[in-house]
Amino acid sequence: MVFDSSQQAVIDHHGSRVMVLAGPGCGKTRILAERVARARQRHGVAYADMLCLTFTNRAARSMRDRIAARLGELPEGLYVGNLHRFCIRMLHDCGLVSADTAILDEDDAAAFIDSLAGRSGPAWRSEVQAYAADSYMRGHGYPDSLRRRLWFEPDSRHEQAAREYEDFKRSHNLMDFDDCLLWACDALSDSSGPPVPRYSWVQVDEVQDLTPLQMAIVSMLAPAADATVVYLGDEQQAIFDFLGAGADVLSGVRRACGGRIMRLTRNYRSTPGLVELCNSFAAGELGIDPVFLPDPGPPVQPEPDELTLREADSDVRTQAAAALAADYARRYPGQSTAILVRTNAEVLEMHRVLERAAIPHMAVGVADVFRLAAFRMVTAHLTVALNPLRTAEWARILYHTGCVRRADDAAAIVAEMAEAAMTPADWLSSDGMSAVERAVVTIESGGRLEAAALAFLARLLFPSRRSASSQQLLEAFAADAADPTAELQRYLAPMLRARLNAQERLAELCRPDAMRGRLQSRYGALYAHTRQMLACADASPDNTLSAELEHTYRSLLLAGCIDPIPRWEAVRSLLAGVVTDSVAEPRLREQLEGHLHELSAFNDADIFDRGLAGPLSVLTVHKAKGLEMDNVIVANADAFWGSRLDRARVFYVAFSRARSRLAVFYSGALSPSLASVEDLFEYRSPRESRRLASELMSR
Repeated sequence: MVFDSSQQAVIDHHGSRVMVLAGPGCGKTRILAERVARARQRHGVAYADMLCLTFTNRAARSMRDRIAARLGELPEGLYVGNLHRFCIRMLHDCGLVSADTAILDEDDAAAFIDSLAGRSGPAWRSEVQAYAADSYMRGHGYPDSLRRRLWFEPDSRHEQAAREYEDFKRSHNLMDFDDCLLWACDALSDSSGPPVPRYSWVQVDEVQDLTPLQMAIVSMLAPAADATVVYLGDEQQAIFDFLGAGADVLSGVRRACGGRIMRLTRNYRSTPGLVELCNSFAAGELGIDPVFLPDPGPPVQPEPDELTLREADSDVRTQAAAALAADYARRYPGQSTAILVRTNAEVLEMHRVLERAAIPHMAVGVADVFRLAAFRMVTAHLTVALNPLRTAEWARILYHTGCVRRADDAAAIVAEMAEAAMTPADWLSSDGMSAVERAVVTIESGGRLEAAALAFLARLLFPSRRSASSQQLLEAFAADAADPTAELQRYLAPMLRARLNAQERLAELCRPDAMRGRLQSRYGALYAHTRQMLACADASPDNTLSAELEHTYRSLLLAGCIDPIPRWEAVRSLLAGVVTDSVAEPRLREQLEGHLHELSAFNDADIFDRGLAGPLSVLTVHKAKGLEMDNVIVANADAFWGSRLDRARVFYVAFSRARSRLAVFYSGALSPSLASVEDLFEYRSPRESRRLASELMSR
């Protein structure tokens, strides 16, 4: 494998912290994978001492694929993933949260926050969540340098709503993504608490997109002065400043690295003409010293229509951009094209134009399949089949199977059942008895319960112990007994009888027979099937996540519990092909135990990234970050939003996604951000755009 001199220098780096600045197309993922192999082979670093962190799940999967290709498999013990997921795993593995603590669904959070203070909408929800996180940081003594910048003036409504939001999460055993970072930071900062992992070798990709809090967590994960830490990023792509990331973080990284900076100097992705455009734009609009910009390589014959600047009247600009995408599909078969816009509203507008013209496409962010209620129902089922103690998912199942009329009622019933040491799984038992009732009958008839059954009952009775193993429970409740199992049974017996009495009272109050019957008829067979497959020790095509996803989807669809999921085959292929390793984890139980939490971490852009979206996609520039396409169409370059630097960064990201050709549409006055590179484009007149639009509308 051949690398250029700048790439080889990064690969060889070991024993200190360094910042690596790399523009698009410089082979970053290949270099990071090679660094893993080199650290093991040359320096003897154990895979368990390595940590590979990314900003997005998509980047993590790309890195995992590259490492597996380089080494033949993904090494056991090596973590490759985004920082949020790492923190969630650390909190669970270290017993800092219980096993039934779940990530709060975004739509559930939205519905709850919208019910507070008589306000609603995305802006209000963002303010409440930001204020809640800031309140936590203030209350726990976080330095100002780590706190999120509040972009609004908080008042008493924010304070009250944030307090109710926090109470809601705690009462339902939920955490959001702010919580997972904050609790992980607390754990890493607390030398007197449970031991948490530390690493001697870390590499972080897309570091310009991390917040100061995330960067602090990375630093604490590798505290040793001689730790090898590579921070890889691109100051030209720092487009997430509204999260508190961007240039300030890069400055902090430079200081942490003692001024050690390396650069990758060659773009291997795009044509020389596109690289030259991006270089000129970076120098003229982003203020990057040309000496640091990538080498475009030797000149070659330009691609047809490589760089075109297309003026269009505002009433036909969207149609003209859509028509050009269709024209590319006809003229360049087999190539991918993306229409990039700034907002989700513009995605929806372009989607409607393409839909009316019957042009096949994927609009990323319009009814994202991974946010649909149907998909969340599929993952809720797999979750409770693996862990019947999960309350939030049971509430979703009760609602979607029609056991109750309202989601709030489902949550209330599941909470009342939990107080009585029950779950809806008890309604699906073959003998009609709850786990507690079955245990009481056994004990009062003089029988002995098995250790596994006692451990499950202890978790039911003591929610704070739900992440404990059977051995840990025996040690906690019967450590000094000659017969720990018998002692645990004796200890639990009166509590089990009290809970059985509570279950009987609950049955009188809520009269569950109708709910039980509906759950059994519409869901019981599916639950039994997945539980059976989880218990199966055979490795077969039927005992896999792929097969169970298909069975779950078809069963729920047939029962009328969910609506059809668009692009289901692409969704199933993505989850089964990316999430699991069929060789190292051949059975459903292993695949779910290792990767269940990842199922909710996808979005439509991942379908695009894996080549499952088809030749034409529409997405925002922010969602396109990290992706690449043969052809890019920027649908609107005349919108005057944000600061000039913000506009320039977004345009730079959009331009640098293209491998072969770039088309930029504008109406009237071109954005001043493009003034310095306007001459590098071939101009196309409004007449040409109107012709394209006319052809589209006559289809």
